[in-house]
Amino acid sequence: MGSRRGRDPREPKQSRQEAIWGRGWTRTAGTERSGAGGCLRGDTGTAERLFLETRDGFVRQGIGYDAAMVSLDLARVYLKEGRTADVQRLAGEMVAIFEAQEVHREATAALLLFQDAARREEVTAGLVRELALYLEAVRADPGLQA
Repeated sequence: MGSRRGRDPREPKQSRQEAIWGRGWTRTAGTERSGAGGCLRGDTGTAERLFLETRDGFVRQGIGYDAAMVSLDLARVYLKEGRTADVQRLAGEMVAIFEAQEVHREATAALLLFQDAARREEVTAGLVRELALYLEAVRADPGLQA
């Protein structure tokens, strides 16, 4: 009878995301959680820095949807501080990420509408929330990706 080699029990157990995207995903997601914590504490400078690091990590890994979701977290920080120029810049970066990663056209179209609202300085927390919900729905249901 042959022996079966399994995972070394001394090694930390891999999460589902690590199995799919590697350990870099876990580090990136941990940074995102730290950014959210900074935001909740009112430390928007730390939150901004951590959200930017997280977004850049997701972009390097080719995970456009997660990069967009973190960008929306960052947009909330900018809105809270009245930094409309930063929301405009961020919206343009989000569109560029989706176009470069060839994310389906409906999600990119939604980001283009967000970019247009940012140009008109009409982005609200409600719009950010609606866009985040839409992007999550599209990612979860490939049938929405026409």
